[in-house]
Amino acid sequence: MRYSTGTITVTNGSHIVIGSGTVWSGSLPLFIAVVTVTNGITTYTDEVYEVSRVVSSTTLWLTELYRGTTKSLQTYVLSNSFTPLYNFPLTSKNDGKQATTISDFLIAAESKMVELQGSGNTVRRYRGQPYTTGTALPNEDSTTVLGFSTTWTALPDISVVTEVISGGEQNYFPHHYFAITYFPEAYWSTVGATSSGSVMGGERYIKWLGEYDVYGVESVDSDTTLTLSSAYSPENSITAYSDSSTYSPGEFVLFNDDIWVQKYNNTTTAIPPINDYDATTNYNYGNIVLSSDVRYTYIGSDTTSGHATSNSSYWRLSVLKDYTASFNPYWLYYRGSSYQIVSTVTENYILPIVITGTADRWAWFSKSLNLLDSALNSL
Repeated sequence: MRYSTGTITVTNGSHIVIGSGTVWSGSLPLFIAVVTVTNGITTYTDEVYEVSRVVSSTTLWLTELYRGTTKSLQTYVLSNSFTPLYNFPLTSKNDGKQATTISDFLIAAESKMVELQGSGNTVRRYRGQPYTTGTALPNEDSTTVLGFSTTWTALPDISVVTEVISGGEQNYFPHHYFAITYFPEAYWSTVGATSSGSVMGGERYIKWLGEYDVYGVESVDSDTTLTLSSAYSPENSITAYSDSSTYSPGEFVLFNDDIWVQKYNNTTTAIPPINDYDATTNYNYGNIVLSSDVRYTYIGSDTTSGHATSNSSYWRLSVLKDYTASFNPYWLYYRGSSYQIVSTVTENYILPIVITGTADRWAWFSKSLNLLDSALNSL
């Protein structure tokens, strides 16, 4: 909705906007800005302010005090979702579908850049759910990623999009679209536009849950293997286990060529993930050993060596022989983290497009802004 009937009066240091000839109504969020219109071209002359309340058909309250100079009988634009000049979608703390709104902005920004370049390029108009099945294990300083319970070859092929809009004026629907498939319907309509098929790049991005960095996917090699476009640099370093080091919850270690993560709720020292039983070694409470492929946990109160694993006063038999999948009070065998693969990107600048419900959306948004920044720098 864009409304500009009548004029407004704004006062420096006040949150009240008074209308003349206005018939204001509508639900939040709403945004308002003083503008000028010359030869049909709308231009900002002030900041965009969010409306906190529609008091009456001629009175609005802003969420903050007006910072500009006092103005009377000014032309303006009142919108529920978009900036007055380039029609970029806006978001606010009241926006329940903020990630979708941000993606709308990215696509609109790319569309405007393409228009200014005069390249005649189109802009992809599809979005989809991130792929999150199973876990993904990256390797430090490597481009190889292993998947557990993944089916990466089932990722959607978006290298060919059957319908692309080019030309025309973008008119956004007044509601947000929450996709439940990889190929939802178009989320904007057009005026004076043409449709055609187009071949596009099938770029994908991957991000591990809780981490900030986003990596490009160079190729999907199998259901459980993919290759990154750049080497993985973990935000949590992985170092060889040492009895002399103290480990906090969440820290990673390399032990017997396997990666383990400290899962105990306190720091630990001299408690290795697991090792073969040795009658000459002193064991502490909680130490894990393997003896004839059977897993034992040390429960003795002393650290004297020589107690056989069959001595129930010192050892508790673990039911599961597969120590990689069984309970360990201090260490968990690391088989990868939760992750997200985003397959829906814009056509020209390869900006990842996420939807409401996507975790870590600000990290995704940061990736898109950096890509957009690079694209602007090349114009």
